[in-house]
Amino acid sequence: MGTHSYVDECEECGGHLNVNQSTRPPYTSEECYDCGWWETDEEGYEGSGFMDLDEINTLREMVDMDELSQEELVATRIRINGPTPSTMEMPYDEYAPVINRRRASHVP
Repeated sequence: MGTHSYVDECEECGGHLNVNQSTRPPYTSEECYDCGWWETDEEGYEGSGFMDLDEINTLREMVDMDELSQEELVATRIRINGPTPSTMEMPYDEYAPVINRRRASHVP
């Protein structure tokens, strides 16, 4: 099995994209260390999507990159119109439900 790995520019965000190309079996996988985009055509694992913050930071740790903060990931995802982390992944803001509340309309 021959595998070639290199760093390229992510098409989603312009960040650090790790690309793995294998000749046996032939496949390509990509993982962005900045926005979390991943894509692979490896048999049995085909797909694409965005990783969560923990997955990104696990990869960044393996290549000695600084940890990505929640704020940095949210800013990148907003810039590329990608999915922002769910509220379960974000720090709880006790005032958000009050601030975002609208008055009820009396018109049906």
